[in-house]
Amino acid sequence: MDILDIILNEVCIACNLNKESVISRKRDTPLKIARFFYFYYARQKTEYSWSEIAEKCKRDHSTAMHGAKRISDLIEINKYVDIMKLNSMLSISIDNLFAEINKSQIPSIEMAINELTEKLNKLKKLYGNE
Repeated sequence: MDILDIILNEVCIACNLNKESVISRKRDTPLKIARFFYFYYARQKTEYSWSEIAEKCKRDHSTAMHGAKRISDLIEINKYVDIMKLNSMLSISIDNLFAEINKSQIPSIEMAINELTEKLNKLKKLYGNE
């Protein structure tokens, strides 16, 4: 499961929808809103291209761009209370996920730093540069 799947799952949970419905060809408003939020957060939180993001929902890049822009515009004008609540909930949820992912990477980064430090010390000893 990659980060795009994780974001899509979080959106589905927040919108109380199943993944199959969200990635279906249906155009019901709740499904569109969920897809648009997925497009928005996938682009905000990852380095994936529009095409890669859209592919998860069986859409093309222009649909993903349009959907993310719609959510961004709605958030900016603060017009729809339901959208704002959903955005707030998703923002916290997705930020927490990324914090957990980053925390899980810290031990491996620290281990790599320790290994490099040990190798550097050995080289210094070997060449007399202590």
